[in-house]
Amino acid sequence: KPMPVGNPKYSSDTDLNNYFGFCYVNIIPPDNLSVPLLPSRDDKGKLIYPNKKFSGIYFSELLKEVKKHGYKIEVTGGYKFDKGENIFKDFVLDIYSKRIDAGKNKQSSLKLVYKLILNSLYGRFGMNDIIYSTAIIPEDKFNNYKQNKYIIDSFTLKHSKSIFVTFNYNLSKDATNFINNISKWELDNMNDLDNFLNNDFDNENKKSQIDDKLQYKSDKWGVPSSLAIASAITAYAQMMLIPFKTDPNNKLLYSDTDSIVMEKTIDPKWISDNELGKFKLEHNILAGYFISEKFYCFINDKGEFIKKSKGINSNLLNL
Repeated sequence: KPMPVGNPKYSSDTDLNNYFGFCYVNIIPPDNLSVPLLPSRDDKGKLIYPNKKFSGIYFSELLKEVKKHGYKIEVTGGYKFDKGENIFKDFVLDIYSKRIDAGKNKQSSLKLVYKLILNSLYGRFGMNDIIYSTAIIPEDKFNNYKQNKYIIDSFTLKHSKSIFVTFNYNLSKDATNFINNISKWELDNMNDLDNFLNNDFDNENKKSQIDDKLQYKSDKWGVPSSLAIASAITAYAQMMLIPFKTDPNNKLLYSDTDSIVMEKTIDPKWISDNELGKFKLEHNILAGYFISEKFYCFINDKGEFIKKSKGINSNLLNL
C-alpha cells in the first residue's frame, strides 16, 4: 500500500477526495451497523467505537472506506502527504521469506528473530524520536547546557549547589538555539513554520532535509520515526478487516488489530498458513464467550481450553 511520505502540507481543503494524508473530521456514524468500524478514544484514553457524533484526526484512505458504509464525514482541514509506493516491499518480502524458511527448517529461534524484525519495523516508525534525558549538574555548567541543549525543565538543589535538569539531547545545536531564542510572538506569526519545524507529524521520514541548519543527528541516532507511516499501517489493517465486520451472512464475534472470530468459516481464498495478506486459521471453535477487549475463552475442536483475561489472573477463571 502507498505510505504517507515527505513533508506534510497543512490544508484547509474540505474535500476528502483531495487528500492522501490525515484529516480533521466531524463524524456521524450510521445507525444500522451491528459492528461500528471507526475507533476513537474517550476522555480516559480508552479505545471505543462510538455510535454517536464524534471528532478526530484519521487517515484519509480509512475515511474513504468507512464512508462507503454510511459514515457521514465532514472534513475541516488536514495534512496532505506524498505517496510512497512500495517503500517496504522488498524488505518485508525478503525477511518474511527467511522467516518461512526458518519455520520449515524447524529453526524456532531464528524464526522468532525474523518475526521480531518485521514487527519492529512497524513499531519503530511509531516511536517518538524526540529523546529526553535528565541530569544533575553543577551550577557553573548550567549556562553551557542551555547553549547546547533544549531545556525542558530545571530546578536548583540548594544543599548541593547543583541543578536538576530535564533536556532534549538529539536536536542539533542550531535547532536548540533556534527553539530557545525564538519568542512566542514569532512562533505564532511565522508563515512558513510548517516547512521549518515539525508539526503534528514527524517530517523525518528520512534524514532531515528541512534545513541544513535544523536537522536531527540521524547518523548517530538511527532512522527517525514517522507517526504518519505507523498510523497508515494501522489504518490499512483496519480497512482489511472491514469486509468481515460487515458481512451480512457471517456474524463477527470478536476482533483485534490483526484477527477475527467469525460465526462461520470464511472463504478459503482468504486463508493460508504462509501467504502475506491472508489469515491463518488458528482455531475451529466449538463453544466460547467473548466478553470484552482481550477478555474471552473458548474450547476448540482439539479439546483445548483457550482463555485470555486482561487484568485478571486467568487461573481464577473457568468456562
